[in-house]
Amino acid sequence: TGIVTIAQVEPISVIFTAPEEQLPDIASALRRGETKVTALTTDGRKVLSQGVLSLMNNQVDSTSGTIRLKATFDNKDHALWPGLSVSTRLLVNTIKDATVMPDDAVQHGNDGLYVYVVTDGNKAGLRKIKIGPSTDGKTLVDSGVTAGEQVVTAGQYRVQPGSALTVNVASSGQTSAKAD
Repeated sequence: TGIVTIAQVEPISVIFTAPEEQLPDIASALRRGETKVTALTTDGRKVLSQGVLSLMNNQVDSTSGTIRLKATFDNKDHALWPGLSVSTRLLVNTIKDATVMPDDAVQHGNDGLYVYVVTDGNKAGLRKIKIGPSTDGKTLVDSGVTAGEQVVTAGQYRVQPGSALTVNVASSGQTSAKAD
């Protein structure tokens, strides 16, 4: 039995997992070149360090349906430490000129996903939508809403198509609409 454990701090590696469904996207990103990884606090609110994906395990864990990944961080400021729990974010693709909307606008119905949009005269209009991934409170819109359209983000339970809406300005500089 050893009496000492050697842990390297500069650079430091973080081992994390990703769902097996993401394997093709991760493999494609690795083939394209350097794949960026962000280490965050466990609550996801503060960025601790930026690094790169070093390697991907050659098999999927059949018990959890995940694949193990290893990222390397320079860690010059020693923000990462051996044994520290962190959340990770792996950038596998950047979508240019994408339309996004707040997660709160997306509603689930019997016929699929939909949102209420603000139409002429501040009236509610129902739109069926198709969405992509969601990150940081924003959802990628594949179809149904175009850039620049306002969507209802609060009070949807009181909204019906044609309902009068009141538009409020949110503190982040974005506008939101709710039912009267």
